[in-house]
Amino acid sequence: MPSPEIPRALADFKPLRMQDDQIYLRAASLNVVNGLVGLNFFCDPSHYLNYAEFLSHAGELYG
Repeated sequence: MPSPEIPRALADFKPLRMQDDQIYLRAASLNVVNGLVGLNFFCDPSHYLNYAEFLSHAGELYG
């Protein structure tokens, strides 16, 4: 994962945490070695996706 993308990905976690009372981000991880973003939502199973996919769709996730 390119280092300039790390702050962008981390910044996109907060809106997902505050977005909804029913489906909110409970935990997140960012693997900078293999470029995977892990998302664990309350009332939903874990999701793992490529950082580029996450960055391009973060505003649309559960929105």
